[in-house]
Amino acid sequence: MSEMGKATLLLVDDRPENLIALEAILEPLGQPLTRANSGEEALRHVLTTDFAVILLDVQMPGLNGFETAQMIKSRERSRHTPIIFLTAINKEDRYVFEGYSVGAVDYMFKPFQPDVLRSKVAVFVELYLKNLQLQEQGELLRDAERREIELRHEAELHESEARTAEIVASVAEAIITVDEERRIRLFNAAAERMFGRSEEQALGHPLDELLHERFRGKELQALLASATSAGESQDSRVLAGIRSDGREFPMEASVSRMTSHDDALFTVVARDVTERRRAEEALRTQAQELQALNQKLHTRQNELEAAMGTRSRFYASMSHELRTPINAIMGYNDLLLATVYGPLSDAQIKGIERSQKAARHLLELVNDVLDLSKLEAGK
Repeated sequence: MSEMGKATLLLVDDRPENLIALEAILEPLGQPLTRANSGEEALRHVLTTDFAVILLDVQMPGLNGFETAQMIKSRERSRHTPIIFLTAINKEDRYVFEGYSVGAVDYMFKPFQPDVLRSKVAVFVELYLKNLQLQEQGELLRDAERREIELRHEAELHESEARTAEIVASVAEAIITVDEERRIRLFNAAAERMFGRSEEQALGHPLDELLHERFRGKELQALLASATSAGESQDSRVLAGIRSDGREFPMEASVSRMTSHDDALFTVVARDVTERRRAEEALRTQAQELQALNQKLHTRQNELEAAMGTRSRFYASMSHELRTPINAIMGYNDLLLATVYGPLSDAQIKGIERSQKAARHLLELVNDVLDLSKLEAGK
């Protein structure tokens, strides 16, 4: 893999002095440079590293540049890696055409202008870094989406567990009946489990003993007063119960009123809501995390949209900078072939036609790159 945030360049030449010269030219770009002294060594590097661009000498012992390029382009991982051929001797048109036919984006003759080579490589470095940035931002966005889904599932699970706990509690609720003096007359098994005391320990004792002291006065009186004479259960209230060991716990209680032998009785139905309170707190925490994650996701989305806009502007600029000189060359060739500047010999005509063909091929390559970028951008 390439260094994080860097565009590694592969330099392939069998002559060490040429590699040193290339390193000196490209070092100002500030990107990692990898050497290869042969086509075989270059292929080994391509197996493990993604490169922003490959500068490949044509004439080398063993695998020559064309053969090396064919093998690089045959691999899915490196199929779209730009290749610039460099040569000092293979300057005939047939070599140039062969270079483009195996997937080169440029074919440069030695000696070349260092600034020209550096500028061409810089274009591909910028493209590589922009794509790398978009990939990283896309991965961050996918991670945020996965985390949001996980949190949502956890929240749904907590909610489901809370509902299940309520259902279980509804079939095992504590039922306590008291008289008008609030003394316990009935204390079922669920109440025994809830308060940690037996029926014998509870019967005859005031209901107040089962409640925290802050609920023994007006709160309890209000709860009992809310019961109707028809015996219908009223809206439940949350009180603080006291277990036999003195521990406080939240309980939800509703009360109904009935008459037996002219005596008024109040039946309190209570359930322990400790787990529900915990689940509610967990749900509130999950909701806060989801809100924070949604905000982060929104921020990431804005950053990604901004990055996409930057890339679109870059492609538009690159389209102008690359297509304009190529179209100028093709237009000038057309003028020459039209004998606007005077008659041409057969050799000159053939040379200009070859130049025109190469220019058209280069324009097609540029169009393919730009079309691919538009497709990736969803345009």
